[in-house]
Amino acid sequence: MIDKIYEYLKNNLSQYRYDHVMRVCEIALDLGKIFDVDLDKIKICALLHDCAKDISIEDLKKISIENNLLKEEEYDYGSILHSAVGAFIAKEKFNIHDEDILNGIAYHTTGRANMSLLEKVIFVSDKIEEGRDFKGVFDLRKMAKIDLDETIVMYFNMELTRLISKNKCIHPKSVECRNFYILSNTKKEDLNE
Repeated sequence: MIDKIYEYLKNNLSQYRYDHVMRVCEIALDLGKIFDVDLDKIKICALLHDCAKDISIEDLKKISIENNLLKEEEYDYGSILHSAVGAFIAKEKFNIHDEDILNGIAYHTTGRANMSLLEKVIFVSDKIEEGRDFKGVFDLRKMAKIDLDETIVMYFNMELTRLISKNKCIHPKSVECRNFYILSNTKKEDLNE
């Protein structure tokens, strides 16, 4: 199956996007070793996380609507359409039915409350891969090797501030994700006192 995935990516992604996927896969495998996550599942999920990224927004929306992949109000969030369609492609084209892998693909853009370790590894890896160059990314890369939950909170603190400064919409799942991990981290701190 891995060979078929590589072939699909080579034929359906730009070189820029393909290179991004390879970098995400590399960091995801590194984090998987640190946090003891199934490396085979990580590889499949990381390779497929952006498999729909180069499909036009119009086609992504059409595929999403035809297959009832999102709630109606989510179709206006163009940036998340590729995630839902990517999970759909993984299931339909590659016969992947592992919910953990499908969720890792579906939520790698927005995150969600109570993600599995695999989902967190894919989410974080997508944000910190070596091609990313934004203020704070080096701090995220350091924290990612220590605490994925804290990395998620740090990322959202930066990203939500950026979106607000540009008067952009924020997907509700991202807000829920950030709040979940802030509350989770607060509970951890309370237990350690």
